[in-house]
Amino acid sequence: MFYTYAYLRKDGTPYYIGKGSGNRLFSNKHSVNLPDKNRIIYLKRNLTENQALKHEEYMIKIYGRKIDGGLLYNISLGGKGNSKYHTEEEIKGARRISLEKYQKSQNGKNKRIEPQRKRRENYSEEKKEEERKKARERERRKRIERGDEIRLRDRERWNKDDKKRKQQKERRAKKRQQTLD
Repeated sequence: MFYTYAYLRKDGTPYYIGKGSGNRLFSNKHSVNLPDKNRIIYLKRNLTENQALKHEEYMIKIYGRKIDGGLLYNISLGGKGNSKYHTEEEIKGARRISLEKYQKSQNGKNKRIEPQRKRRENYSEEKKEEERKKARERERRKRIERGDEIRLRDRERWNKDDKKRKQQKERRAKKRQQTLD
């Protein structure tokens, strides 16, 4: 069974409409960010795929896409055959074009969406880097607990000391041999 759903802004207006089955409405594989769960609603349930496609297309026409002066950030017009973007690169390219058109349109003249998106991307990169650092620190602590964490320079120093000790033992052993002979 299929359904149509909407992602809502904090003021209750939709910013994305889609169709799906299973947990599609909670999937983050969309061209837009996933809102809080309390701002995701079903529009219609228990539909056939064709009914869901038609309803999605109808709702997108009602609210309109941002690039056409409407409310929705949907890239396609919905319905069967309108999902022309299949790869991540195509979606990003379409998103960029969509934003450029919107910024040039009458509704978007004074709005600066692109810098917001860049800030969001930078934030996500910073967050990823922070997570990497935390993971490295957790791994380091695990090694310390296991007793594996010895700094490289300490290891090198110990190796040099071991070599010196071996050489000293060998010299002593030679001297003993010489004195015995």
